[in-house]
Amino acid sequence: MNERFSGRKSKNEKSRTDFDYLDRVTDEEIDNAIKDDPDTLTLDDCDMTQLRVVYPKKRVPISLRMEPEVLDWYRTHYTHYQTQINAVLKAFKEASESR
Repeated sequence: MNERFSGRKSKNEKSRTDFDYLDRVTDEEIDNAIKDDPDTLTLDDCDMTQLRVVYPKKRVPISLRMEPEVLDWYRTHYTHYQTQINAVLKAFKEASESR
């Protein structure tokens, strides 16, 4: 199954950002690192003529019976726990469809 990342950190996860390095690094060093990175994609590299806005799908409100310890775990670890539960269910659906 493909691993998905919502971009959100759990409440208990400590940041791995090196804030001391960020305080020391200059704008010029950042610009050079960006230029040297082969994965960098700038807006100059993009064809904006084909740009289109994609709106997220609307969600349907439901009532779901869930074991209390499962719900408590999501509420404890994720600020937007309903979004995270949806992401897990969607990943499971996609993995099941690819079999």
